[in-house]
Amino acid sequence: AGKAGAFGPGHGLRVSEMAGLPYIGADNGVGMPKNIEIEQTFDNEYEMFVLRGFVYKHRPAPEPVGWVLGMRPSGSDCIPPPVKAISIMARLYSGWRKFGNVDRLFVALNTRGIPYSPAQLSPILSMDFNAAQRRWVLAHPELSQHEIARTISTQMWRKTFARHMIRTNQNLLPALSRHFKHMAISMTVKG
Repeated sequence: AGKAGAFGPGHGLRVSEMAGLPYIGADNGVGMPKNIEIEQTFDNEYEMFVLRGFVYKHRPAPEPVGWVLGMRPSGSDCIPPPVKAISIMARLYSGWRKFGNVDRLFVALNTRGIPYSPAQLSPILSMDFNAAQRRWVLAHPELSQHEIARTISTQMWRKTFARHMIRTNQNLLPALSRHFKHMAISMTVKG
């Protein structure tokens, strides 16, 4: 929902991982942020779009990692929807990022109106995503009348993604565990 819905639910990133996504510039040749890399599969039949970021949970220091956002046949010019979404968010925040000297993909606008000072801009925090999601639910009365809608957390999107993947193919459990950056497959099974 809201900002998180752009690509978080579809790919299982934790809200802290989304908030911590760096912005290191855009590749004008391809039109994507530079922390999205295109890698070949082992058989060279597909190109994978890999988002580079950091895992913070259960780590003494942020650990650099990558998440697969989508694939395409080698030689195709197709851009997966999550890659398009991240590219759009990068462009939408570009002016605010420069004005506030923020090095993250997402920028928090810390004012009710339009920011007029760099001090009113900062890297977005996990709690900002959660608050935006709550506001979105409350703004949609057809959802907010249900008790469950009031308790939706960003963590639920990871579980929804996991359930969808496992219901699609139970053999995906090891890949899902690696994708979620779990320290052990038992964490994935328990979740």
